[in-house]
Amino acid sequence: MTALPRTPNAVMGHSLLRPLAAGLAAAALTELLILRTFTRTAVHIPAIESMAGPYEVISDAGRFAYFVTVVLLLAALPALALMFAAGGERRLQAGAAAIVVFLAGAAGARLGADELLTSAAILGATALLIGVVASSAGGRSAVPWLVFGAATLAAGSNILLQQPGVPGQGDAETVRAFLTVAEYLGIGFAIVTPLVAGGLPAVRGQVLAVGVGGLAFAGMLAAPTTRILLLWNQGFTGSLPAIAYGVGAAAMTAALLTLWGRGRRIECIGLLLVAAGGMGLQSTYQSALVIAGLALFASAPMGANAAATDR
Repeated sequence: MTALPRTPNAVMGHSLLRPLAAGLAAAALTELLILRTFTRTAVHIPAIESMAGPYEVISDAGRFAYFVTVVLLLAALPALALMFAAGGERRLQAGAAAIVVFLAGAAGARLGADELLTSAAILGATALLIGVVASSAGGRSAVPWLVFGAATLAAGSNILLQQPGVPGQGDAETVRAFLTVAEYLGIGFAIVTPLVAGGLPAVRGQVLAVGVGGLAFAGMLAAPTTRILLLWNQGFTGSLPAIAYGVGAAAMTAALLTLWGRGRRIECIGLLLVAAGGMGLQSTYQSALVIAGLALFASAPMGANAAATDR
């Protein structure tokens, strides 16, 4: 990634951000695994009624993780905006503006403001922040972010076009076209994410990545529920061949392992949060995960050298 200004305040702010980012990633992953995945599939477990006690305990843990994630997001996003605003570079100022616009849009949605306006604000903020990340990355590392930006715009536009008052609202062909484009681009993003990390992990990491890809492939083949979860959690329709999702999962895992193995922990967490949030406008919560992930990725060069950030 292109080196960004490293003022003493930026470096100090970045060091304070690391434990916050780690906690955010842990809480968000716990919420994803329990609340958005386990509780939505538990209804298909035979005789789940006989395990009502343990089920309630696990569900409560998922809800607690969700509230912890929200609290950490409310702390991390303003902190990132302030750090970017103090960075002094134009693209960092744009990153700060994107976070502020997102927070305004999310607050508006919470207060019942016009849905089309708030959704457009959130989508615009996400697109702007993706542009900041791509600009900071430069070269081949920018390619995945440009693909993700296009996927997010396609998925988000599909939702915007279904809002009341929009010309051609709910047109089936238009909706299908946007969903198809978003699906191809979203999988394309996952497949090229190793470019973000600048390579592949060690052999053991590659074996693990292939294993994760194999599980994703098997899950897409074996359980129709997997495709529904993919739509709810990441905005994918699951309409492509199962092998595409297996390759995407393997490539994404390889990118995460490479970033972690090279000491680029903040960037690893950022990419993980983007993956947990998905593409489109499923909810302000998931959009906040994406915004936080993008902002963390863009912030990494402010704390240390791009080659050894966040050890």
